[in-house]
Amino acid sequence: MTALKEFRTFTYALAASGEEDIRTSGNYIVALAATGTFKIGRADGPPFDFEAGLKVKLPEGQQFDNLRIIDTSGAPNTVRLAVGFGDFDDNRLTVSGAINLSKSGNLSSTADVVCNNAAATVVKALTATRRSIEVQNLDAVASLRVGDAAVTATRGLRLGPGESVTLATTAAVSVRNDSGAPVSVAVLEVLD
Repeated sequence: MTALKEFRTFTYALAASGEEDIRTSGNYIVALAATGTFKIGRADGPPFDFEAGLKVKLPEGQQFDNLRIIDTSGAPNTVRLAVGFGDFDDNRLTVSGAINLSKSGNLSSTADVVCNNAAATVVKALTATRRSIEVQNLDAVASLRVGDAAVTATRGLRLGPGESVTLATTAAVSVRNDSGAPVSVAVLEVLD
């Protein structure tokens, strides 16, 4: 990592849709804070979207001499920038305590559900704690339709013989059977 050679911070109060030319040199720029969206770029080039927390560092040996910032929020916008040569790391964020990034779910299986011919069957009612539900067609010949309460012979996801589908929903799930005979489906839920 290149040692820090020079570092300055600038705060600009941009009017709604306003812009500001910044007469400064550097090879990196960091948006330390902003109250709205904005664009930034070299004064002689096209601007690009930027936001608080982002950093741009030019390749070694390159630098910019003038910048332009443009408010895109449509409201007054206060932008705080760090500009300099070398490199910049902001390590002020500290996290303490345990952080759980994954949450295991609980499986909930039920007895096979018989879906009568020429009818839609609710195979699982609305479940607020459901993460997902898997429905498997247990028939070796018949095709079914899976969907909401409005599922019909021509509406809903087609589920061929032996196929299964996993849905990420808490809503009620219905199966439509138009095969000429009752067909069973297996149902498995993952709950919080």
